[in-house]
Amino acid sequence: MMKNKSTIGVIGAGAWGTALANLLAKKGDPVDLWVYEQELCDDIKTKRENTLYLKGFDLSSNIRPSNSLKDVVSDKKYIVMVVPSHAYRQVVIDMKEYLRKDVIIVSATKGIENITLL
Repeated sequence: MMKNKSTIGVIGAGAWGTALANLLAKKGDPVDLWVYEQELCDDIKTKRENTLYLKGFDLSSNIRPSNSLKDVVSDKKYIVMVVPSHAYRQVVIDMKEYLRKDVIIVSATKGIENITLL
């Protein structure tokens, strides 16, 4: 694997998603992290800290935050889903067209949808 090409995308930059991305990134490979909030994405890029959800923890330089779902999902071998349960269905719909056919998706989302209770 080329060290500058990420095979892992983490979708969701809350405390749990950021912690998982950091754990994976510390293994040595780049991890693309989808950050919904543009300001938070900029903070993670410049400060190497999730100032909103995981304040006080230094993040690996192997984490590459992006506000573009397409960029984070496209051509990834592995996707780790860590979005809030109420947003899960819509995020999957939004990213579906960018997924590789052989992608492995790991769900680390907890909770249920508000409306369907699924």
